[in-house]
Amino acid sequence: VQGMNLIVGFLLINSNVDKSNTNAFNEIQAFWIFARLMKMPKYNLRTFFLPGMPRLMILSFQMDHIMSRGSNNKYIEVFEHFKRLNVETKTWFATWALTLYSSTMPWNMLQKVWDYIFDEGFNFGIISIAIAILQMSKQRLLLCTDTNELLTLLKSTKIFNDVVIDVNIILKICKENKELGVVTQNDLDRL
Repeated sequence: VQGMNLIVGFLLINSNVDKSNTNAFNEIQAFWIFARLMKMPKYNLRTFFLPGMPRLMILSFQMDHIMSRGSNNKYIEVFEHFKRLNVETKTWFATWALTLYSSTMPWNMLQKVWDYIFDEGFNFGIISIAIAILQMSKQRLLLCTDTNELLTLLKSTKIFNDVVIDVNIILKICKENKELGVVTQNDLDRL
């Protein structure tokens, strides 16, 4: 199923064959970590991959709500630009969410992003990271003049190549947005 292979691949790359590192895990443990991510209620990753992708649809709806709400919302311009180009959130967001960013984000950044997602909770973490990426790349996104250009930017590593993105800045923006109430777990729970 699309996305699973990249998640498992990242887990395997991070499994350690160096037996001297006691904090590392091996391939068998990587399998069990993935199995727990799929089945544990806390993570319930399998809901991304069920027919109709219910979790992706919920996350996309939540993203739309966060990007479009309020007259002083700093994301409304990006949201309106996406609408003008007929780009639905689920079209680009699926690439990020279904793979937990492993299909587009450089893997040297991904470990910190995954730590954040696991610490904050899946839905909140995935959406917070997306909002931070959009915030950092807003000017570049607004320069896109057609659907293909925008989707190419969002659905590939291009967004990280065209816009110099530092994972620590992403996490800083996530923290600031949380403190400012831009994205809150309560908002997500209500939706």
